[in-house]
Amino acid sequence: MKKNIVIVGYPKSGTTWIARLVAELVECPLEGAWGFESVTTAYEEGRKRTSDFICYKSHHTFNEIYSVKKGIYKIIYVVRDPRDIVISSLYYFNISNPTLKKIVPFASSYKLFDKIVNMFLSLKSKKIAMINMVLNGDSTINRWCKVSWKDHFMPYKKNNVLFVRYEDMLSNPLNECEIILNELKILKSRKHILNSIENQEFNNKKKLNNANNKLMRKGASNYWLNEFKDFEKDVFLKKLKNELLTFNYKLK
Repeated sequence: MKKNIVIVGYPKSGTTWIARLVAELVECPLEGAWGFESVTTAYEEGRKRTSDFICYKSHHTFNEIYSVKKGIYKIIYVVRDPRDIVISSLYYFNISNPTLKKIVPFASSYKLFDKIVNMFLSLKSKKIAMINMVLNGDSTINRWCKVSWKDHFMPYKKNNVLFVRYEDMLSNPLNECEIILNELKILKSRKHILNSIENQEFNNKKKLNNANNKLMRKGASNYWLNEFKDFEKDVFLKKLKNELLTFNYKLK
């Protein structure tokens, strides 16, 4: 029986990168999306690796993740500053327009339709939509964003799942990888860990995935400091101050 490791997080939190890194650390395949193994994804890799473990990426809520009829060995939750999720989402997601789709029903099946609609939306309008998505949830933007960032991570936190901060993985990957391996009860040499980090280093990986660069845009942190207006920063402080402090994120 294979031991399934599921790397889960809110969309645009770095789950693709960290799922690939964990799979390389463990030396096991990254099969793709949890619960959708039959669907080929752009980020799966290492299928020829032989291991007792298999890694998966997921955006499921805590209740949904157990609806998949497969055993879970470990869940690792990737958390990222929600304000940076807004910025990353701004350049990744298209905003669906249900009203226009009712007028032109056939267009709802074409991704091109959403792209055309988004060409006429200002970044300001899109940012308002992404802020609302992160704070309140919005399934019209993406099915995995039907709940807010807070409502997504909280049940995992209450169930003592290992949390990995995306920002810590950027700044001190060796330490975070050692924590992950300890949680998985897997021993690997320091050399292997460092090689895995180098192989999966964000910019190197992006160069190798030119066809999928939209999925891996920049991968940095604290972009919100320059791209958020003061009133937008205040909205997050008002609604998520305690949660930001919990993860040691800057307030302003």
